[in-house]
Amino acid sequence: MAEQFLTLMADLDDDTQTRISRWYHDLKEAGFAGTQTLGLLYYISLAKFPLSEERAAIEILQRAAVEFSAVPVHISHIGIFAPGKVLFAAPEINADLAALHRAAAFMRVLAGAGDSVHEVARERLKSHGGHFIKIVFDRYGGLMRTAELKKEGFYYKKIQQLLKDGEIKLVRRGYYQYSGEDSFSDIPAITTLFPDGVICMESALDYYGYTDRTPAAWHLAVDNKSTRTRFYINYPIVKPHFIQSDRYQVGIEEAEIDGKPIKIYDRERTICDLLTPERVQRAYFLRKNIFATGRTGCKA
Repeated sequence: MAEQFLTLMADLDDDTQTRISRWYHDLKEAGFAGTQTLGLLYYISLAKFPLSEERAAIEILQRAAVEFSAVPVHISHIGIFAPGKVLFAAPEINADLAALHRAAAFMRVLAGAGDSVHEVARERLKSHGGHFIKIVFDRYGGLMRTAELKKEGFYYKKIQQLLKDGEIKLVRRGYYQYSGEDSFSDIPAITTLFPDGVICMESALDYYGYTDRTPAAWHLAVDNKSTRTRFYINYPIVKPHFIQSDRYQVGIEEAEIDGKPIKIYDRERTICDLLTPERVQRAYFLRKNIFATGRTGCKA
């Protein structure tokens, strides 16, 4: 009895179905003898499952349908496999199609179907799986809560493994950020964790191009009634400025950083904040100390 299995397939659009049907008839007229399975559309194979994993296959099919939109393909050649029994038309592998293949394979491992996969295959999936993880995190703006990870099939052991592998990082208790080579900016984490935060001080200076020094931390203004402990996070590095309520709302605008909207103080407010009497006095004594002693490298 021939091997029976389930195949996760990506359908081709109607126009491509029609074109390949013409090829099929042209080949038969040219003398090729064979049959086409009735009722089966032309497709691209993504992953193979044993019959016992039907539920996992359906789950992955549903998730892949949500994660991916239409993928452009170019059918480039015709070949024969199994051996000499199946004639197939093959697409060129572009970045979108490769990502779809990797995601399907990686989701199979996540669904619990990877226990029988050889270690070599596991390493290959590990090297390609980051793209799928990024796709999932991208749906949530680059930052995910524990409940959201569980909803996507990432449970405790999987989360711990991703942390160990450096695929994700813990921002603060219950919040995770993708940390691959093509990781996101800090902005989604900042806007999610601190929706009331306003870019200010040195960070605002950097945004407006008034300084050539990149701040070591994100300077955020919040109402002085804000809870201090919420700024105890591992990443990103944030320097909070607690502003009196009557001053906090003055000069707030919306800017776009790394393609994300975020609140920021306008230019006038930024300059005024940096020229407070305390800061001016501090700069004065620093300058006086440098000229009196001839020392450099003093910290402001």
